Amino acid sequence: SRRPREALTVVEDALEEFSDNLNLLQIKAHLQVHLQDAEIALVTVQRMLAIWRELYVGQVTIEDEKQSDTKNDQVTCDDGSCNPKQVCLKDLLTHKPRCSPCRSKRHSTTHHRFEASKISGVNSRTYNSWCEMRKDSCATGFYIDLKHAGECL
Repeated sequence: SRRPREALTVVEDALEEFSDNLNLLQIKAHLQVHLQDAEIALVTVQRMLAIWRELYVGQVTIEDEKQSDTKNDQVTCDDGSCNPKQVCLKDLLTHKPRCSPCRSKRHSTTHHRFEASKISGVNSRTYNSWCEMRKDSCATGFYIDLKHAGECL
């Protein structure tokens, strides 16, 4: 069937603009297993792991038993350490520090069709893309997570 090959092409086009999107990479690996070879898919999965490590291993984690009864003992961004490619942002939901990549990437002028799907952030603001939501997080100093696909209600 021609459809899976077309799907792989669409995913690869989207990855040109959103190269660190783990969901797109997972779809790509799945299609590669079925259309190409498991070894090719393994390379994609290894890339996913490297991105995951960069994004999440350096995140500040706070264990429940370390929390204190007093407000003065709450953990802040000054208490945690982010890796050099990340900055510490305050999570809008938990109010805890969270490391996030805020590096700027060159914006691609191609593939605007992927920017058409709107998403809603936990701050109840509608964004045109994941990238726009991440930029807002970095600009405000607050980590904004995805609430749901589509416009905010």
